[in-house]
Amino acid sequence: MIKRIIKLENSNKRYISINIIILFFILIVNDCSIILPVEILSLNNYQINNNHPHSNFINNCFCNELFAIFELGSPIQKVPLLLKENNIKYEISSSIFQNNISSIPFSLKYNMSNLLKLYDFFNENFSSTFKTEGCKKVERMLEDHEQNCFSTDIFYFFEDANTKNKKEYQNLFFNLVKNKKDNVTGEIGLGLMDKYGNSKNNLLKLLKNKKIINNYNWYLEFESINDTKGKLILGALPHEVFPNKYSEKDLVYTSIIIDSFYKKYYQIEFDEIYINSTSLSSKVVEISFEKNVIIGTKELQNLIDEFIINKTCSYQKFNLPPFHSLPLTFYFCDKTLKEIFCNFLPSIKFISKELNYTFEITKEEIFEIGDNYIYLKILFPYEGTRWTFSRSMTLKYPFVFNSDSTDIGFYRKKNEISKERKDNYFLKYSIKFLIIIIFSFVLIILGIIIGKKIYGIRRKSRANELIDNYEYYSNENNKDINKENIFDKNKRSLNFRNLIEMKININK
Repeated sequence: MIKRIIKLENSNKRYISINIIILFFILIVNDCSIILPVEILSLNNYQINNNHPHSNFINNCFCNELFAIFELGSPIQKVPLLLKENNIKYEISSSIFQNNISSIPFSLKYNMSNLLKLYDFFNENFSSTFKTEGCKKVERMLEDHEQNCFSTDIFYFFEDANTKNKKEYQNLFFNLVKNKKDNVTGEIGLGLMDKYGNSKNNLLKLLKNKKIINNYNWYLEFESINDTKGKLILGALPHEVFPNKYSEKDLVYTSIIIDSFYKKYYQIEFDEIYINSTSLSSKVVEISFEKNVIIGTKELQNLIDEFIINKTCSYQKFNLPPFHSLPLTFYFCDKTLKEIFCNFLPSIKFISKELNYTFEITKEEIFEIGDNYIYLKILFPYEGTRWTFSRSMTLKYPFVFNSDSTDIGFYRKKNEISKERKDNYFLKYSIKFLIIIIFSFVLIILGIIIGKKIYGIRRKSRANELIDNYEYYSNENNKDINKENIFDKNKRSLNFRNLIEMKININK
């Protein structure tokens, strides 16, 4: 009976202590996200034909892609990976070129020599922790590289908003590709996942499966739209990482418009789009971070064609592969017509009832002045059926994406860091830190108390066993004694119990 009681008490105390540990763990590990430094690829890292008469304007539109900095290997190599919005591939290119298998002609899009003065082109032979299953030749015709090498290595990710503290993750998977067509160092696809496609080679899926992140949320964070450096946050919402800037109550969602089975875009539909008092009928807009140029519709292009008649304005078409497979058209006027051109197109307003918000492209975002011309910073494809917001618009209005969702999130208000919000931020995390300290202290005290209780119960149990054994053997050896001897035996038993309890007290 005594042993059963001891076991029951021990199990109850163990159950309580496990719950306390779990609660303590939840308080410490409440966010699972990683933060990657992001930069804009500068113009000198592109290989472009500058013979076009308006090449400066064209280059400013297209030569500013984003790349994230990955740290991997032993010793660490810092590798820039281009961010792509319309695919889900996760590839790191090998700097070791395979001459014996080369058949893909290299494009002249990039010249990474300037970037690689600051960062690394990954060399697997330099990493002592690199492992691979081996390399296989790519069979599909449309691939832009010749070999896939399914590999693992050590990665280092930032876990704080200030990008100060890094955490090491061993044996993380990545696809090492060889003989990349554009000779780039790698890329990260952040597009919408296809449940019918192969999602093994996807960064967000990999991180979530490894429980490094909790979900597929991601977004870009720049201090201002003119900054060349920012952050890519994976696995969290803005108000969770930057509570001093964003509030959960300002977060709203709207549905993504899927109009193609083969290619999916982060695009939403607005209720109304206005230029001055003119309402436009094409209302689908792609939210883009890859391009820093607005793409317009055929409907708007027709209005502009009417405007430039009999004015010192013109347009030109250009084809800039591999940037765009079809010709793009841009418009420009003599700089003396700046006021007239701006009055014709002072702003474009996009109204969403679901988000309860009006987005506006201002004239400062629509026009650019260069040399002797004023340029319209809206480009038009051959058949423009939908709009595309530029990266500056995506950063101006804080959107949050989820690669496995059918919704796009948006914060209706992006707060400045006021003294009051700083104080609230400090108070919130001071209280959280204090709670963690208190629970740590309580956990230690409970551990000591429970340990003493268990140790004391065991000692008393041992004492009781000795007493029972003593009484048992005494009874076996004295079955036929008289009542007087029985009294003497009980007296001796009582004395023996007292001696054991005295010994226990002394040991305490």
